[in-house]
Amino acid sequence: MVTGQQYLMQKIKNKINKFFVYQFESFFHVDSPDTKLESIYLDKGKYTRIPELLIENNADSVDFIHINSSPSLVPVDHFEEKLLEDYLKTNTNLINQITYDTTYDEKIKVVYSIDDLMKTPLNKMSIKLENYNHFTFIYNLLLKNNTNSNGLSFFIILNDKSFDIIIFDKNKFIFFNTFKINGKDEFLYYLFFVIKNFELSSSQEEIVFLGKFDRYADFYESVSKFSKISFVINSNLSLLNYKEESFSVINENYLWT
Repeated sequence: MVTGQQYLMQKIKNKINKFFVYQFESFFHVDSPDTKLESIYLDKGKYTRIPELLIENNADSVDFIHINSSPSLVPVDHFEEKLLEDYLKTNTNLINQITYDTTYDEKIKVVYSIDDLMKTPLNKMSIKLENYNHFTFIYNLLLKNNTNSNGLSFFIILNDKSFDIIIFDKNKFIFFNTFKINGKDEFLYYLFFVIKNFELSSSQEEIVFLGKFDRYADFYESVSKFSKISFVINSNLSLLNYKEESFSVINENYLWT
């Protein structure tokens, strides 16, 4: 993998049907599981390279996933489009262009802010472009694939400096949050704070990590001392390395394939 300067290793010159563009707080990541292309990193300051890259490699569909934007979740029955800014004010001060997604089950409106950094260059391309907040993307995947029929399921996406936690009661969504952390101790503190609030039964709870990586072995071991854990493991699950940190990248090609 290459950080900073943009390089592309193309092993097989086939048409690429679909790309994923991930916007993190300080960089972009682009990949296409439909090809043998290696993952690449794009410095945010050189974002104009992304449209060129997609065109050069015959991309005809792009999912743009906004990981850098904290969402506000609004039940569909209570959603009013005129209140978009008010929804976001509850959890972020970074309000630029406001948009929203609708979850696959049409129960939740996911309101979030996107910047104009990539909007104009990508919209000028004759490529199908879909914007998603990272919560929407993960929620839809879990909704289709959650199989725990006995009780609550905790799904955890672990990164070096944060983790996402999404809770389903059978197939009913009940909780989501992202916690900033500095190491294992803070991770355990916030995780068990959430668990305690839900007063779970150890015989029914299911704590599932999306991905299993050697980097987080101590985290997994610590949680396993207090609760039963499991993993969604696939050889395509990706852990990115950027500026001495690691970030999880997940899409529908990486789970339950």
